[in-house]
Amino acid sequence: MSSFDARPKIYTPSEIKSHYEEFCQSVKKRYAFIYCGSKSEFCINSAIEFSRILKEYCNFNCKIIVNQSSLINEFEIYLDDSFKDVSYLDFIFYYIGESQYNKNKNNNNNNNNNNNSIEFIIENANREQCSFNKIIDLIDKKEKDLQSSLLKHECYITFRKLYILDLNTSNDGINPIESLSSLFKNQQQQEFYRPKMGFNSGILYSPIIGDHSVRVSNQIELSSFTSILIERITSKSSPGRRLLDVAGIMANELFEKFIETHCTNIHIYQELNNLFKVDLDMESNLKNKFEILFLSSAQIASFIFVEKKLN
Repeated sequence: MSSFDARPKIYTPSEIKSHYEEFCQSVKKRYAFIYCGSKSEFCINSAIEFSRILKEYCNFNCKIIVNQSSLINEFEIYLDDSFKDVSYLDFIFYYIGESQYNKNKNNNNNNNNNNNSIEFIIENANREQCSFNKIIDLIDKKEKDLQSSLLKHECYITFRKLYILDLNTSNDGINPIESLSSLFKNQQQQEFYRPKMGFNSGILYSPIIGDHSVRVSNQIELSSFTSILIERITSKSSPGRRLLDVAGIMANELFEKFIETHCTNIHIYQELNNLFKVDLDMESNLKNKFEILFLSSAQIASFIFVEKKLN
C-alpha cells in the first residue's frame, strides 16, 4: 500500500465550524458612520471618542461628521463610496444629538409601526430634521444592491447592521409625568420606541430620560450613554464586549439614572401613585418596560464589539 493516502480528510462538525469562522474573519470588513448633530462640546467629544474606540479596539473603518453638513446628503455620499468588493460586513451607524418622536397616528394597523419614527434634529444652519426610517431605507437599498451584484457570481452577502442612537429628547414636548405615566398605560411598551428594522439589524438606544446627562471620562466630558458604552467595550472582561451583555449592563446603569432623574422627585412620585396606585412596585414595573436594545435576528445577537483579545 502506498505511503501516500489520497483519501480526503473528514472534518468533525466543530472543526468545520472553526474553519468557517476563520474564513469569515478573514474576509469580514467593518465600517462605521458617526454623526454628531449637536454643537454641544460633550456631544462632539462623545462622537470623536467613540470613533477612536471603534478604530483602536474594534477594527472599524470610521467616517465621522459633526453637524455642519446635511445628514442625508452626507450619508448618501458615504454609501455610494463605501463597501466595495465586500461580502461579509459589520456596519455601525451612530448618531448623537437632539431628537423627537414622530407621533404619526395615520396608520390604523396597530401591528405596523412603520409610521412611528425618531426625527433627528441637526443643529446646522437649516436646523435640518431627518427621519431615522430614512436612514434604515438607505441602508436596506444598499444591501439589496450589493446582493444583486454578488448573485452574478453566485455569492451571498452577510450584512450585520447595528444602529446606536444617543438621543436628547428633552425638547419634544413630553413632560416627565406624561413620559412616565404612559409606561403604565401601554402594556405593549410602545412608549419606548419600537423601530422598523431590516434583516440582521440591531438598535441600541437611550430611552426617554430627558436631557443628555454628562460624565467625565479621562478628563473629558462625554454623554452618559456613550461613556457607559465605551467603558463596556474597553473592559478587559470578555462578556463586556458582547452586544447582549453590553446592553444588559447599560440598561441597569441607565435605569438607575432614570429613577434618579425622575422618581426621586416627590411630586412626580405622588402623581404617579395617585394615577396608578403603583407605590412600592413602581420601580419594578418601570424596569420591566425599560428596553434599550432591539434585535431582528440571531446573527446580530451574536455581534461582538472587540474580536481580538485586549492586553
